[in-house]
Amino acid sequence: MAIQGTVPLYRCQIGWELPNRGVAHAATRAMPILGGELQDHHELSLRKEQRNSYIAYHRAPIQTKSWAEISGMEVVPTFEEMPEYLGLALKKVQTPSTVNTTVQRWEYTTTATSDDLATATFEIGDDATDFRMNFGVVNRWQFGWELGGPATMTMDVLGSQMAVASTYSSGLSFLTSEEINPAEARVYIDATAAGIGGTINTNLQSFQATIENHYIQHWAADGNYYPNDVYRSEPRTMQIEGTVDFNDTTQYYAYASTQERFIRCYIPGSEVTGSAPALPRSITIDAAVYWDDAPFQTTDGRRQMRFTGSTVYNTTLGHDWKVTVDNLVSHQD
Repeated sequence: MAIQGTVPLYRCQIGWELPNRGVAHAATRAMPILGGELQDHHELSLRKEQRNSYIAYHRAPIQTKSWAEISGMEVVPTFEEMPEYLGLALKKVQTPSTVNTTVQRWEYTTTATSDDLATATFEIGDDATDFRMNFGVVNRWQFGWELGGPATMTMDVLGSQMAVASTYSSGLSFLTSEEINPAEARVYIDATAAGIGGTINTNLQSFQATIENHYIQHWAADGNYYPNDVYRSEPRTMQIEGTVDFNDTTQYYAYASTQERFIRCYIPGSEVTGSAPALPRSITIDAAVYWDDAPFQTTDGRRQMRFTGSTVYNTTLGHDWKVTVDNLVSHQD
């Protein structure tokens, strides 16, 4: 028998669990949030016994499992707050490199042989109640946009257990942050790894990148109802989707003849203070993909194709995908 409690989210604070994954950590940063749901799960065993009676149950149920998760956590994607989440979704990076004098460059690439994600304790709820969920790891991360609209970012977060705390960690502030504006986006689609970022696509109408980490919670006979770890049930990939106006056949032929595509989505922001030569804040997503689906559709009288593909490791690039963020944030924990 499963029971579940759902709490809509209005407040969020996060602390990376360093140095030990899964060990609850006080929040170090207040984070803006658009919405999402905290779900508290409990599995109970309630059994019917024959006691020469018409009464079904004679014992209280016993709890066999409990865990927590956050579903549909939606935030405004910003250049400054992006590393907080990418460390939980893509790769644990605490210290960026410095380029152009002052620019802090955060680079996230595939790690083939180890689990390199950070975990975090989430302090979430509303002003009345502070729920704590430790061992939080992003199981699904999605970033994208449609031309004429804002960028969106949503996440599903697995956790260990949920507890009610007396107060939120105090004294935390929000970062001064700049929203990522897809009106500035430039998307390049090239035929070779060496040429990535060379051919801008003037027909693209939407872009979306999705990471599925395929985490499953792990329980053991350690005296606790809640999971003590997570494991990956299968390797991960980044899924790329894009919609293009169908006024040439380049991408269709790439799909039909199974040609590899090298994609770069670059979105700049304002100039980083003190950068020399001047460099803007930015996010760059690189991906090597083969289109595996390309349905036609019609939008506002325009014939379009929506391409979908999973990233594939490329020896020239040394990865299947890469995400780079430039900002002024110098450390993450």
